[in-house]
Amino acid sequence: MFSRLLVTLIFACFIPCLSHAQLLWENDYVHFAFYYDGYWGKWKFDSGTKIHGNYGGFVIYSNFHNHPSKYFFKFSIDNYIKPEKKAIKKHFKDKMWWEYQGTVEYYICDLYPTLTDFVKIEYRFLRDFDVSDAEYEKKLSAMKASKMLKGQSFTPIGFKKVSKRATIKIAPYKDVPRVYNIYTDDCGIALDLRGLYFADK
Repeated sequence: MFSRLLVTLIFACFIPCLSHAQLLWENDYVHFAFYYDGYWGKWKFDSGTKIHGNYGGFVIYSNFHNHPSKYFFKFSIDNYIKPEKKAIKKHFKDKMWWEYQGTVEYYICDLYPTLTDFVKIEYRFLRDFDVSDAEYEKKLSAMKASKMLKGQSFTPIGFKKVSKRATIKIAPYKDVPRVYNIYTDDCGIALDLRGLYFADK
């Protein structure tokens, strides 16, 4: 009787921990905002996305693709090591942001050759479906024709993933990172986990 009760208690404690660990590993959508022309825009979210990774960097990908390798945005901090508790406490008390160097990856295309070009139009990251409809082809044809009339050359790049160096800042926190500000080229990207956690907490 005692052994059966013990097994039941262990099982009851183990199941919530297991389900929580699964939730930590692959999270739901992240909130984001963009900075350009000297101003931050409003926070937004895309419920059709997920994130995967850890506090030193993660990818954002579509529910449609359902696999992290199909990401449309990625960032990673160079040689990220979780700070010691004493340092975390000091940064939080003094309201000091953490600053790192790292890399970002995202997509560009012929109509939008920089991240800012597309963000100014749609206020989000460029994704594969943005370059696969009739409206995009119409705009691309018009751009080609305009360049030809002006005697300008056109070298197509298609839907292209680019990698850029970036400065990555993390807002002071009590437990784990939540808000990231990422600066690359002439654009800033803010990401807010808002209560989502990774397995390396």
